[in-house]
Order: sequence, then structure tokens, then C-alpha cells
Amino acid sequence: GFPRDVFEGTKDVRPWIAGAARGRVLSGSSLADVATTAAACAKVHALIHAPDDDALEPLRRLAAPLVAIPEELEHEIRRCVAVPGGNVLDDASEKLASIRAERRETERELRALLQQKAQYMQKKNFAERAQIVIRLGRECVPIKAGAQSEMDGVILDSSSTGQTVFKEPAEAVPLNN
Repeated sequence: GFPRDVFEGTKDVRPWIAGAARGRVLSGSSLADVATTAAACAKVHALIHAPDDDALEPLRRLAAPLVAIPEELEHEIRRCVAVPGGNVLDDASEKLASIRAERRETERELRALLQQKAQYMQKKNFAERAQIVIRLGRECVPIKAGAQSEMDGVILDSSSTGQTVFKEPAEAVPLNN
């Protein structure tokens, strides 16, 4: 028999392959399934063809389609998509790597700016503590309601007591977008 792990990750990917042949875009998880299934097909094909046993000939004929997925396709999918999982990797393209690197740099700049503003507001006693929070999906600084005019920016929310406002510094707006 075959070792059980040979079939690990195997899925019926025929619908995805047919869709791709018709020009449909596959999701990352579908591509990951194609890669794991292609790897399993190659392993099964190798196991069937390894022994010099004529009794396996009918099985070899049945297994002939298992090598229909080119080995290069599996390698290219694994270069571009996390297997398992299907998350698209930075290395999928130079453009994507560049965009994601720029985004990480912008996020670092935003965090540094917000940390600086939060520390300043705490030092001046305009905030209870130097912290960064998220309101309405945007990173901002909680400050005392009476001190809201001490920092230019956009008020995103206020606490239930009304004693704290959550303000996005003006300089952070373009970085937060």
C-alpha cells in the first residue's frame, strides 16, 4: 500500500482547473490546493512506477493522468502562495513586494508619529497615558476632552463618559489612509 501522507492535502481540483482554463482567477487557497494535489499526484505516480512489477501495469495506465499538472506549476504556485493557507506572498511579483514594503514603511512612520504625539500629550498632562488606540478603523491618540484643541487633527470618537476624545493627529491622516 501507499503511505498515508502521500495523499495529504489532496483535493478534487478539477473544478478550479476547469475554471482557470475558462479564464477565471483562482483564489490563493484554491492555488494552494492545486499545488498540494499536484505534489501528491507526482508522489503517487513515482510510487507506482518505481517497482518493477508487471502486476501494476493496469494501475499505471489508470494513473497516467496524474502527471498532467506540470511540476513547474507546483513550484511557481509555492513561490507565490503560502502552502498551506493560500496567502499571496510578497515574492509573487516585484510590484507586490514593492507595494507591501512601502506599506510596511508607512505603517512604521505612522506608529512612530502617533507614539511621539501620545508621549507629548501625556508629558503635557493632556492625556492619562501615552497610548495608541483604534477608533473607526483608524489609529489615534486618546486625550482629555478639555485638551482637544492642543492637537490639530480629527476627532474620531469620545468615551462614554465624555472625558476622553480619540483624536487622529492631522499629520497622521494621510499615513492612516
